[in-house]
Amino acid sequence: MRETTTAKRPRGRPPAGPDGSKVADLPRISLRLEPATKNLLEAAAKVTGRPAWRIGQDAIAAYLAELPAKERRQATALARKAAR
Repeated sequence: MRETTTAKRPRGRPPAGPDGSKVADLPRISLRLEPATKNLLEAAAKVTGRPAWRIGQDAIAAYLAELPAKERRQATALARKAAR
């Protein structure tokens, strides 16, 4: 008889959040989107294989990067204040 040494993996999906955190532990928000926008988001998620929340996160970062420097600094300051 041969012994096999296989490591037992935990059940479920591995954490997929930033720095290995569980996505369920991330804060939730609600958005109202036009049906066409929602369809585009879902399609982008499907074709890229990325979750919709990551696409939204990247879209917000891209939007902020395009703001004028003054508005970007203000938004960053408000976000830091809210995180306290």
